[in-house]
Amino acid sequence: MRKLRKSLLFACLFIVIAGFQGSVFSDNHIDFFIGMGFPEFINIGMRYHASQMQFGLSYGFLPLDDEPCTSITGDIYFHFAGKPKHTSRKPWYSKFGLSYVKDKQVSGTSSYIYSNFRIGREFFISKKIGVGADVGFGIELSKEITETQETSSWFNFDLDFPIMPCISINIFYHIDV
Repeated sequence: MRKLRKSLLFACLFIVIAGFQGSVFSDNHIDFFIGMGFPEFINIGMRYHASQMQFGLSYGFLPLDDEPCTSITGDIYFHFAGKPKHTSRKPWYSKFGLSYVKDKQVSGTSSYIYSNFRIGREFFISKKIGVGADVGFGIELSKEITETQETSSWFNFDLDFPIMPCISINIFYHIDV
């Protein structure tokens, strides 16, 4: 699993670094955002926009007292339709991403890797501030459960959903590079 995590991190970094090749693309921007969704939870991140593509990376958390959850997500956006009002970026997009989710519980730790496919839209409020929302589905690629102690509950119930709905909303701040 450690090799898989390193490979996932390397792939996400490669995507972001590849996006920073400004000589290949024109009209470059960076968006900083905060948002919430599933499986990203409450998240903060950055997206690099080049032409009609974006490359993003975010860190998310779910602040539960007894079961803290975290996520790291890398995404690629392809903007394809609509007439933008405040920018050259088309407002409709499709998005592909990978998420690493870790859930710590009293009985152990669970970690998952999901791929997700979504469609969404951005709404620019001004030239610098906008709101984005998307919906789609995720597919579980990997699951690892490490139990540190036996659960003492008579009702132990582990649901296995290899395909799940995904949704997110975020507010972003747009910077010209």
